[in-house]
Amino acid sequence: MIREALVRTTPSRWERFTDPRETVLVPPCGAGDASRRVPAALARIEAMTRELRLPAVGFISYEAGAAYGLAVHPPDQTPLLGFTFFARRESFEPGDPPPRGAGYTTGTWEPALNARSYEEKILRIKEYLAAGETYQVNFTYPLRSTFSGDPRAFFFDICAAQGGAFAAFLDFEGGQALLSASPELFLHRQGEQIRALPMKGTAPRGRTLREDQVNLERLRHCPKERAENLMITDMIRNDLGRIARTGSVTVPELFRVERYPRVLQMVSSVTAESDVTLPELLEATFPCASITGAPKKRTMELIRLLEDEPRGFYTGSVGIIEPDQRLRLNVAIRTVLVDRSRGCARFGVGSGIVWDSDPQREYQECATKASILGAPDPAFHLLETVRWNPLRGVDRFDGHLKRASESARYFGITLPPEFLDQASLHSAIGEALARKGGDSAVQAVAGSDATTGPRSLPEGEPSGDWRVRLVLGPRLEIQGAPLPEEFSSARGGPPGGPLPRWRTALATSPVSPGRAWLYHKTTRRGLYEEHLAAHPQAREVLLFNTRGNLTEGCTTSIVLERRDPSSPEAPYLATPPLSEGLLPGVFRESLLNPPRGTTPWTPGGMPLVEEVLPLPLLEGVLRKEVTLYLVNSIRGWIEATLDDSVLLPPIL
Repeated sequence: MIREALVRTTPSRWERFTDPRETVLVPPCGAGDASRRVPAALARIEAMTRELRLPAVGFISYEAGAAYGLAVHPPDQTPLLGFTFFARRESFEPGDPPPRGAGYTTGTWEPALNARSYEEKILRIKEYLAAGETYQVNFTYPLRSTFSGDPRAFFFDICAAQGGAFAAFLDFEGGQALLSASPELFLHRQGEQIRALPMKGTAPRGRTLREDQVNLERLRHCPKERAENLMITDMIRNDLGRIARTGSVTVPELFRVERYPRVLQMVSSVTAESDVTLPELLEATFPCASITGAPKKRTMELIRLLEDEPRGFYTGSVGIIEPDQRLRLNVAIRTVLVDRSRGCARFGVGSGIVWDSDPQREYQECATKASILGAPDPAFHLLETVRWNPLRGVDRFDGHLKRASESARYFGITLPPEFLDQASLHSAIGEALARKGGDSAVQAVAGSDATTGPRSLPEGEPSGDWRVRLVLGPRLEIQGAPLPEEFSSARGGPPGGPLPRWRTALATSPVSPGRAWLYHKTTRRGLYEEHLAAHPQAREVLLFNTRGNLTEGCTTSIVLERRDPSSPEAPYLATPPLSEGLLPGVFRESLLNPPRGTTPWTPGGMPLVEEVLPLPLLEGVLRKEVTLYLVNSIRGWIEATLDDSVLLPPIL
């Protein structure tokens, strides 16, 4: 039945199961048959693992709950249970998956409920809540799309988007494939040790590490989310308590918040000890309380009334059962069923509804969970561009390290060790720039400076100041080019002569301050390259956001001379706040928050503050009433001009 399976057995390890031998299957059937056939099938699987000494990989659908006297829709064509025994298993690394096909295509994902219909369902749930029939209802609905291509390629993309630690892929005979990128553990068993990790409570990721931490703390301390999580954790504790050794059920951890690529999730932990059989364990616990509500029996009756169709694989369980009472089963959320023969796909989504749930917020939470279905984010690495000198080393090293470290924590990336220590980085850059070739990943590449064109590396040891590009991948990649003459002394102190002057243009379209990528320096530079290419007459392009405010240049931070009408004789400098949608420039940060006891140089000694800069302020630059500056860690201060020939957006 299952031709091949891929299972994520640890956060850093995947296993591929091939050479299928035998399958235990319970086809769709009524509650009476299910009550006999599901426990018998589980008993047979447990016995066969002992006899064959082989692992069984498979699924239990949500409608298998009928076997335990729980209310569900009559099943569609989805079997209630199916596990296949495999004779071969092999490990592979996350970055080295098995060969995939030529890709895939999905259409628009259409929800079965629009926002208005969803709100009507939530109002009905609140009637049941008000009547005391339930305390929480996990209400779900499906999204559907067309599909063509390789489902394994789609699976790895949604796994990358979700970060599911309990992911599994099942390739069925007949053209169907189950793609479960689940982040939630239903049951893990090692002999008599049983563990569950109920997940309840969701919040969006922030755009920066600081904003992310605010959202994380808000989720962790939200009374509503904590109450929901505690309710489900208590249900699972009670479920395990039915079969556990007396006094062995514990809750080692409550309300831990985990970061995933697109959401934050609240997770608790429940453990127990028991020697019960597999059928007894599933009878006490299936389906997982986190996808039903409380109390389970009555709430599942309400779910059957409220939801319009069977859930199928969604919110059931997918995983592996092994000899010697070992198993690892997920909660089948973030799960897609692909039917290649019909060219379609189905994805379920839902959330826990309580009395104070807001329908619009819950519908948006479902959309956030479904966002993993969108176009995958391109692969990227963090990036830092530094000014380096063989005598001084890296200028403003601490600032570059701080920015990259915060982005690494945000994305869950490990920085290369050479980057973390100033002396090690200095040595690596020196060696790389002195080398003109070789196969090493750390090598000098003759760079192309944006202002002077290609430059070749000098013979022998490098000298003078260099613009060095550091790609912070698994291995440090170094590219360098000597700085042009006009910036040879521009390290942030008083210039030896007039500031360099650059002609600038204004972007023709805005950026959205909600895009997290704007706040992190990465190899995803397409947005900036497109704006620069659209204005070949300019050395820099000024970006603005959908609010109509200036943000930054493509390679620089913006600083604008300002005059307070109440005291025009005391001009000051202003730079946009990060919340407007811009990169936290290292030089910008050194001006705003200089080391204690130091005063950074600024034109005219003017103070620098953060301030929203509406686009109409550029009229003063055009009239040459105020000066526009650009700054970055490589070039220091630059005076910018905005010529009359540069077209400004209609907002001006």
